[in-house]
Amino acid sequence: MIEKCDAHQNSFNHQKSTESWDSFKIAEKRGSVAEQVVSHKVTVTAEHREYVKYLAKIALFCARQNMGLRGHDESDDSPNRGNFLELLELIATLSSEFARVREKIPNSAQYTSPPYQNALLEAAAKVARETLVKEVKRSGNFSIISDGTTDIRLTEQMTLCLRFVDAAGVIQERYFDIIDIHKYDARSITTAILSMLERHGLDKTKCVAQCYDTTNVMSGESGGVQNFMREECGNSCPYIHCYAHRLQLVLSHTIKDVPVASNFLDLVSSTVKHIRSSKIRHDLYVDVQVETTNMKVLELPKVCVHKWEYNHKAISILLQRLGCVLHVLQNSSRQSNTIEERAVASGLLTLWRSFSSILCLVIFDDLFSMTSVLSKLLQSKRTDLCEAINLTKSLIKKLDERRSDDSYFTAVYQRALTIATEHNLETDPPRQQKRKRTDSVLLKDSYVCSTIGRGAFSAQSELHKNLEKDDASDFQKYFRVDVFNVVYDRFITELSSRLLVNSQLFTAIAACNPKSPSFLNAEKLSILGEKFDIDCSTLTAEIVVVEGYLKSKSEINTLTDALKELKKLEDGLICLCRLFTLAATIPIANASCERSFSVLKLVKITPVPQCPKRDWVI
Repeated sequence: MIEKCDAHQNSFNHQKSTESWDSFKIAEKRGSVAEQVVSHKVTVTAEHREYVKYLAKIALFCARQNMGLRGHDESDDSPNRGNFLELLELIATLSSEFARVREKIPNSAQYTSPPYQNALLEAAAKVARETLVKEVKRSGNFSIISDGTTDIRLTEQMTLCLRFVDAAGVIQERYFDIIDIHKYDARSITTAILSMLERHGLDKTKCVAQCYDTTNVMSGESGGVQNFMREECGNSCPYIHCYAHRLQLVLSHTIKDVPVASNFLDLVSSTVKHIRSSKIRHDLYVDVQVETTNMKVLELPKVCVHKWEYNHKAISILLQRLGCVLHVLQNSSRQSNTIEERAVASGLLTLWRSFSSILCLVIFDDLFSMTSVLSKLLQSKRTDLCEAINLTKSLIKKLDERRSDDSYFTAVYQRALTIATEHNLETDPPRQQKRKRTDSVLLKDSYVCSTIGRGAFSAQSELHKNLEKDDASDFQKYFRVDVFNVVYDRFITELSSRLLVNSQLFTAIAACNPKSPSFLNAEKLSILGEKFDIDCSTLTAEIVVVEGYLKSKSEINTLTDALKELKKLEDGLICLCRLFTLAATIPIANASCERSFSVLKLVKITPVPQCPKRDWVI
């Protein structure tokens, strides 16, 4: 029996059966071959996806930190292969699991080449844009904000931002896309904007407002982008000239029309440029601050004559560090290497020793400090048209009060006098020309209908005569008329004419402001309702119902506050809620577009001679 069992055990059939049984038990435990193939594929796919997640996180990290992805030399023997590849190597050294997965992936599927790096960022941008599109569609309406600039390749780029009100009643202003512009006529730009909206699934008829600068191609009433967009959108789609740009124009025209302001801001710009252009002068400026003031070093910023915030910062620092600046100019006028630099420093020093320069420094510091609040508000994403108009009116009122307030000018004058005395500067008015200016004899007995070439201050000749008679004793009156009043008058005039535009739209918007006497005025709100096909009879009925309720709420101070309250009652106040939403959707500035310009250099590189068509994101 034993012999027969041993013979059976060694037989081919028994061994084959045993092998089959063992295979069956293993298959029962691990699954069939087909199942194992599928399982292996699932495992490999999961590992590859985890690997790609690491790559995406690296790309997003570089993007968020404003870091370029690639280096100039990405070869294997390069000491620095760029941020993306170097971070990849760092993670591989820190994570053994990631290193193990990476080793299994063939070289042909590493997904680390420049096109794949771009694809990772494009995928992230697509997800973000799809989320934004859903929010915009949910809000119902939107407005477009656009501005243009040239990139490092001198290609015209047009940035597009969208403004809308989200479900919670909060104003959102979001960057949307950048478009390459190859034709600069209004029709081509309009087509590019509409194509972009269509490509992302946004209905052009839902666009209810547009905000650009004042170039003819964008703002032309009959042949500009604003007119073509209005025709395509099929609604009133009002055009709003950027309020932040209007404020810059206030400064520009005040400078252009008032020689005192123009000369002073030129002095500020030249002084800053002179100190910043030399390492020796800059170091001396810093050293003097450390040695004499023992305070925080205030760096002089670059100055752009027509940019509000740059001028404000420069004037503020010059006022705080005037002694240091004068010391640097005095040193430069004596010890600079070239005669040109010494001459420039001497000229600047002479101008700063004039009392009118010190008075302008104090006047413009106060003026810019007051208007900086408005400047910042106009660049805020959350600001609505009501707030902008209200703050502008409040500012103009305050400026007008100061213009007429003798005690305020006296305080300004005394402050300037104190500063001038502290730094041993002049406190006398500028000398008047001795030669009397007369009109041409050819104009005698003639009626003149145009200017005759007299100076901007010729109207003050009587004052100059009086000053001469009084032996120039009334210096304060001289500066009040020739400097302070002239600057304030022109500034207030420009501010009123450019920021307080009288139109039906602004009249209707004012009725959405809880602080306005015309708040919830049915007649004025109907103007806005008619522009956007809102049933005015239903709108009037809703106003009657809710007017007392909204006016009784002391916490409602802005259009946004009123809109949030109306959102709670949206089911019963459909027309009024939509009207307030449209009012909040109307943009006031294109500052969001300008902020996006700073990132253009991060997505374009300088053309490489051997590869002129390369367009990498770095």
